[in-house]
Amino acid sequence: MLDLAELVRKLRVRVDAMVARAVIDRVNDALKTQRLQLSILADENEDGIEHMQPYGLSFVPPEGAECIALAPSGYRSGTVAICAQLPGDRPTGGKARTGGLYTGGTWRLFIDEAGVVCLGAEDSSEHLLLGDALVKLIGQLTVPTSMGPSGVPLNAAAFQQALSRHKVAP
Repeated sequence: MLDLAELVRKLRVRVDAMVARAVIDRVNDALKTQRLQLSILADENEDGIEHMQPYGLSFVPPEGAECIALAPSGYRSGTVAICAQLPGDRPTGGKARTGGLYTGGTWRLFIDEAGVVCLGAEDSSEHLLLGDALVKLIGQLTVPTSMGPSGVPLNAAAFQQALSRHKVAP
C-alpha cells in the first residue's frame, strides 16, 4: 500500500507537467495540423507536438519562438502547444483598444482605436472605404484577376478605382 507522501508526490509530478514554457526547435507545416519539435525543459525534447491555432488563422512560427506546452492529463504523451510568439518580434507601444496582425516586427494589418483598418502600417494619409469600414492602404496590394489584371500591384487610388467597379459587401 502506498503511503500518503508517495501519493502526493505522484500527483505533484503530474500537475507540474501540465503547463510549461517551451522553445520551438522545428516546425512541420506539411500536415493537416501543424506539428512542432519542442524543448520543454533543459533536458526534455518532444517531437510531433500538435500546434493548436485559432480557427481560421494559421501562422508558421520561426525556430526559437516560445510557446506554452499543455499536457491536459499531466502526461507528456498528450501534449499540445499554444500561443507561439517570438520575443522581441512583436511591435510595441500600442494603445488600448488597438491591435492587429504582424510579422517580422511590422504591422501588416492594424486596427486603431477609432476602428480604422490600416493595411501595411499604423498610419497613412491614403484611405479606402469598404462598406462601412475605413481602410488605409500602405504600399501596394496585388489583387485577384476578378478585380483587375492578375498580378498587377495596385496603390490605394488604383485599388479604390478597382473596387468602384465591383460590389463590395459591407
